[in-house]
Amino acid sequence: MRSFKVIIVSFIIFIMSGILSAQELVNFLSKDEIIISADFYAGNDNAPYILLFHDLRSSRGEFREIAPRLAKLGFNCLAVDLRSGREINFIRSETYLSTREKRVTYDDYSSIRDIQAAIEYGFIQSRKPVILMGSAYSATLSLLEGKNNKKVKSIIAFSPGEYFGDILSVKDKIVGIDKPIFAASTINDELYVKELFSKVGQNYITYFKPEKEVGSQGCKALWKDQKSSTEYWMSLLLFLDKQR
Repeated sequence: MRSFKVIIVSFIIFIMSGILSAQELVNFLSKDEIIISADFYAGNDNAPYILLFHDLRSSRGEFREIAPRLAKLGFNCLAVDLRSGREINFIRSETYLSTREKRVTYDDYSSIRDIQAAIEYGFIQSRKPVILMGSAYSATLSLLEGKNNKKVKSIIAFSPGEYFGDILSVKDKIVGIDKPIFAASTINDELYVKELFSKVGQNYITYFKPEKEVGSQGCKALWKDQKSSTEYWMSLLLFLDKQR
């Protein structure tokens, strides 16, 4: 494992570098035959895939500055449009449009089918377990799907929570999860996030909240215009260094 000093130097170079990176639009099918669209950002051939899932009513555009940075670190990134998406950063969710075109009835929870399909796609491409990274409600879906899916190596959850009301209790459903988890929160919802994981073995979880600012919910916390983004990035990179 690289020393902490090497990680710090890599982080400084990473922050100072540009983030332009080529991307490729790819498509694959869910089990209910919805066409799922995603942007692929190439890292290293031998590196695992990080599957990036956006917040509710958002799109893969949520990761247009995040994914290139992760790719620069060598990770292969797949920013996935979910059927419960809409648009962000002038990028619309093509999966949402496909769902409407096929006139498929869906709710927010049914986006878990898109996550399942993305896991299959990422695993086939890399032939190794993938890393899930979710934003708010998709962070929760990632925990629910990742718990028992052997093709998932670890889970990065930005602002997970009880987003599905009476449908299910996330706190109860994730009991027994035994994979590395990065659980990020704001200062305001730290206790809420820790309560969500109160029935999970704490040795599996790396908690993070910013110290200098309140922070932001979801993966938007990593956007460079967010005051605490550097804090979030540093903690995330320390976690990812153990997932290679």
